[in-house]
Amino acid sequence: MKKPIIGITSNYRADFEEWFNNYYINYVGMDEVNVIIATGGTPIVLPQTTDYDILDEYLNLIDGLVVIGGQDVSPSYYNEDVHPLCSELCPERDICESYLILEAFKRKIPIIAICRGLQLANAIFGGSLYQDLTLNPKITVKHSAMKEGGNDIHSIKVIDKDSRFFSLIDCEELYVNSIHHQIIKELAPDFKSVAISKDNVCEVIEHKDKAVFFIGTQFHPEIMGARGNKMMQNLFRGMYDYLKSK
Repeated sequence: MKKPIIGITSNYRADFEEWFNNYYINYVGMDEVNVIIATGGTPIVLPQTTDYDILDEYLNLIDGLVVIGGQDVSPSYYNEDVHPLCSELCPERDICESYLILEAFKRKIPIIAICRGLQLANAIFGGSLYQDLTLNPKITVKHSAMKEGGNDIHSIKVIDKDSRFFSLIDCEELYVNSIHHQIIKELAPDFKSVAISKDNVCEVIEHKDKAVFFIGTQFHPEIMGARGNKMMQNLFRGMYDYLKSK
């Protein structure tokens, strides 16, 4: 049976500046690639572009979409000015990934949106973000644990047992990694909160329409899954099972 082709969005930055002038790279981590291989998919990296014809070709090619983490989402997407605590922005990524997400929804292509991916989806569907964790006075948990990338940092609790996420992991409370400094402020109307941290940060969101496969995670299941976590691997297998049922 043909393995599903899963498109992975790519990060974008200038590099090798000491050798080359204005040399930019697209890249993804190997965990994003390896978790798809480990769970039975065929990963392909989608180079960043703002050419909509090329983006349409990506969508014609792939069976599923994984939107990865990275730079902050431009606050203009939720009608705010840039706060001093907002970090690096990448307008090209915002344009590219917004189009991919919106068109994937129209085409019923399943989506797993991770960290920035969750935040961007929430913003383009009408939600908003805290531009830094410190702007929410209710934060009591360490969320920005960059150096501990793959390690368990804090617990999350499933608050919607009727969710796709719960059906795939079959666990009410679990520990996850945490590598972010922004969080959801207002949840977009089309989404529902599925799992939260102890300080009430949205850690998993889904679309309210059960026929739509969209799982957004604030944590990084691709890192956990690539390193052997079976529950996180099941999120990706769930995408493939969804494709078989279509």
